[in-house]
Amino acid sequence: MQKIIQRAKAADHQALRRQAAKAAQEFKADRKVFRQQLAQQNRSKAAVLKEARLARHQDWDMGPLAPNRAFGKDKDTFGALEQIHIAPIEIPEKMRRKQWNIVEGDRVVLLSGRDKGKIGMIKTTWKESDRVSVEGLNQAYMKSEEWQRQLDGNPSPISTTEIPVYYDEVRLVQTIRDPRTHQLRDVVVDEIEVRNFRRNKHTREETWDRFIPSTDIEIPWPAKGEPEHTDHEDDTLRITTEERSFVPTLLIPPFPETVIDELRGKYSKFRTRHDEDYVERKMKEDEEAEARKKLAIRMRTPLQEFHIGQNEEKARKGEPQLTEDMLARIGEVIAANKAGQQNATA
Repeated sequence: MQKIIQRAKAADHQALRRQAAKAAQEFKADRKVFRQQLAQQNRSKAAVLKEARLARHQDWDMGPLAPNRAFGKDKDTFGALEQIHIAPIEIPEKMRRKQWNIVEGDRVVLLSGRDKGKIGMIKTTWKESDRVSVEGLNQAYMKSEEWQRQLDGNPSPISTTEIPVYYDEVRLVQTIRDPRTHQLRDVVVDEIEVRNFRRNKHTREETWDRFIPSTDIEIPWPAKGEPEHTDHEDDTLRITTEERSFVPTLLIPPFPETVIDELRGKYSKFRTRHDEDYVERKMKEDEEAEARKKLAIRMRTPLQEFHIGQNEEKARKGEPQLTEDMLARIGEVIAANKAGQQNATA
């Protein structure tokens, strides 16, 4: 029976190693795809900027002879970006940020771009791409597709939208009271300290409190509105869902015994629970093997008896002890060796 248990443990360890190797391989592949997509987006942006820079030089140098770019199929969308230029690229799950201390509704300041130093409110967060959009800041013209015009009700082929920025390109802005003047003022919080970390054991939801480091000033989370739920005719009533339709007893099992074999695999190498007859048979085999081992110990050859006797004699004598004659002899040998080395050196 011990062999069965050890085999199941070995199978679990092998499966974990294979799973870890597969996860590492998938992570490398996802990271490679992410870097390729990011490089492609950067090249596309660089091409658009290069084209705009060339158009600006032509308009300045050529004057009235400059080409008329407000002509053709793109005359109404000239200078507008496409969706691919601003679409956030998804980051592999293992590379994503674990804790988000800036959420929708927070006031932040931009650290880069043409709106650098301006304060706005977080409009949308993309945790899978580590980006946020600030309402009213870092805006650009974007081409609108036909379905977007119908959805927004705006017939214009271009629309103004906020370009997402990286999480590290914004800083939280908090209103605190100055201890000297006792007046309220906005402060840029460079770092946020996490305290009172909590995890709901039922929903596994993680929550914590935000503080300014080395102070007791807590940064409150933005207020969340209550979600609006609309009842429909096909919704199940709560009284129906809470009604107990099955009352188990000690005489009736919760499900047929054969179902467990379908769920865990009756002949799986990872199985740790077995039927009683199987366990009884394996225990009987272990007892028979132990009996054969004892029988083999009782039946010894003359050579085995001789070796056993020698080992018992050594055990009775114990560890050898050094006598004074032995120590004196060892000292004489050491002195003779030293004298021989000194003569050879001379």
